[in-house]
Amino acid sequence: MHLNSKHWEQGSNFFLPDLSLDDDSLRLGFKGSFVGLGRFALLELLRFGFDMRGWKRLWIPSYYCEDVVLSLQGNPVIIKRYPCGPVGEDVVPEAQVGDVLLRVSFFGWGLKPLDLNFGGDVIEDHSHYPHGGLSSKANFVFASLRKAFPVPDGGVFWSPQRHAIPAAPPIHLRHEAAVLNRLAAMVMKRAYLQGFITDKSSYRQLEIASEKLLLEGNLSGISSWSKVMLEHLPYEALRVARVHNYSAFRIAMARFDKLEVLGPEILDAPAMAIVRLGNVMLRDALRARLNEENIYTAVLWPIRDINAVWYRKEDLDFSNETLAVHVDMRYSPDDMSKVAGRIGALAEALFSEQ
Repeated sequence: MHLNSKHWEQGSNFFLPDLSLDDDSLRLGFKGSFVGLGRFALLELLRFGFDMRGWKRLWIPSYYCEDVVLSLQGNPVIIKRYPCGPVGEDVVPEAQVGDVLLRVSFFGWGLKPLDLNFGGDVIEDHSHYPHGGLSSKANFVFASLRKAFPVPDGGVFWSPQRHAIPAAPPIHLRHEAAVLNRLAAMVMKRAYLQGFITDKSSYRQLEIASEKLLLEGNLSGISSWSKVMLEHLPYEALRVARVHNYSAFRIAMARFDKLEVLGPEILDAPAMAIVRLGNVMLRDALRARLNEENIYTAVLWPIRDINAVWYRKEDLDFSNETLAVHVDMRYSPDDMSKVAGRIGALAEALFSEQ
């Protein structure tokens, strides 16, 4: 899926991928209800759990995507926070009747062992590596599919314990329109990278507009196009590419002693590489300079209300000091070594300016 690109860039949103008719050992793993977005999957589970399982409170990690938390407003289950994130020590709350716990595989790093058995139901979020949820023992699992896979929309939820789950909702027209815009943007981005389109704004405007429509849209099932794509993506090739790219990036970053790549050195299917810098000003300055070189990193996730009582110091530090670098199948190990070199060189220049 690596393109011979005339307009090289790294990161940002997916372009339209190649599909495959070959057999793939990972392809048929998902048996659940498919919805338009990952947040729709969690919302449907909460509504179902309130009606059918007596859920009253959902415990969400202190470090989590705040846009997803905001999207849950108005659901009948009360939202609470517990100390949990990609770094630091987690403190699992003692369950009361009606409590349900959300656990997250951050960046595909896997799940930390629980210090104690939670007394209520457990939901797991495997959005950064959906196939990792196939071996889960949780009551329920959900994932956003467009984080790890090059599809215009998609979320899925299921029960490893074979509990009843709600059926997927029908496709909403507003959601379908947003998906078609996103799909057009993916086609145009591929054409841009291959040199057939010279104006980058032609697809960026579609990307931005479609994202707004998707996130502000109505509850919906998954689009027909994404269903087809999910049946024919070369999952094993995608997984292997992430492993090789992640390894190449880590090796190339090792020579920069003031930068740290967080997380396990060896992962089955890393979603991205996480680089820690010293402070938020340095991180933001580096990110701006990388943007100028068409290397687009992400912050997962920005904390908007730093005074919220549930954040730990390690949550705030992680949000302020880290960059997420894409390592997916769009790139080769040579690309990742190049990206690491630019990150390191630009960071060293910033360090020298301090």
